[in-house]
Amino acid sequence: MATDLLDEPPTAPRHLVLQPAGDDARENLRRTVFTPVHRSVWADHLSEQDQSVLEREHPSGSVPMWGTTVGARGQMRMKWDRMAPGDLVLFLARNHAFLAATVTHKWSSAPLADALWARKQSGDRFLPWELMFSFTRPAPIRISYGELTSAARAERPLGTREFNVYPSPIGERVADLLDVDQRALIQPRTSIDFDDIVRKFDAVDAEATTRRRLEQAYLRDLVLPAARGRCDLCSREMDSMFLVAAHIKKRSSCSFEEKTDLPAIAMAACRFGCDELFERGLICVGTTGSILRSAAMTDATATAYWREHLSGKKVWRWEERSASHRYFAAHRELHRRQSNG
Repeated sequence: MATDLLDEPPTAPRHLVLQPAGDDARENLRRTVFTPVHRSVWADHLSEQDQSVLEREHPSGSVPMWGTTVGARGQMRMKWDRMAPGDLVLFLARNHAFLAATVTHKWSSAPLADALWARKQSGDRFLPWELMFSFTRPAPIRISYGELTSAARAERPLGTREFNVYPSPIGERVADLLDVDQRALIQPRTSIDFDDIVRKFDAVDAEATTRRRLEQAYLRDLVLPAARGRCDLCSREMDSMFLVAAHIKKRSSCSFEEKTDLPAIAMAACRFGCDELFERGLICVGTTGSILRSAAMTDATATAYWREHLSGKKVWRWEERSASHRYFAAHRELHRRQSNG
């Protein structure tokens, strides 16, 4: 039996970062965490070195990020200086941690902070949130302050009212509160050997729940990096919760090289009908990118959906994604053979 991807212990966080984000931070969460910041916003404000790191850690170009001020007495900078890539960050509100992520990079940029968030008033000064950091797409959690304190086994209660960074023994203990799926979902994508995930998923398919979630999380980061996206079939823009990151060619028919040919093998399809129709072969994509209807589509509701949302349309950005054309052709040929018996 192949060794499970997660049988080997993950790299332990070096520190624990606690970041309060209550009701007054809700808009900032929406702007830069739940909706990652696109390269077009951050690139002009960062050094080439910082840009290179973010592009490596976040290949889609969309980066979840946060920041803290230097503090009224400069105390926040000393804490921020201790933070490093690989640290576990927990977002806190209403007496519990509600999001977990892994730090991927940190940098200081008042101009970028000002482009993202209004400054914080401190006495007669207005301070930028210039001590910034990026992190993996956060995973939802629910861990009470009491559970955090008990797990940390610290000499004094953890500070939950302002940005804090605690040493690795505490970070390791608190990380143990996360379940195996949560740990998997907050792994930096550059630390994941995607080819290895595919191998192990195929080798032990009966025990593949976590590996499937890892693979889907990776695909989703590439195909749907932001809070909103567009269906590649009907071209409608919508909230990403209504889109799935799907294989164009049936996954079970793909070679290893095809499974790892990202992002060419993947597309976004909406849950309102396109994903189901494409999966069943009731629609396919022609040689020029046009959405074609199968003769097997006889259901009245499916036909009505086709007429309203797909008839006369082409795959979104067809000309730009030439690497995907052969996978659409494979999907078309597979279902043509099946319909011919």
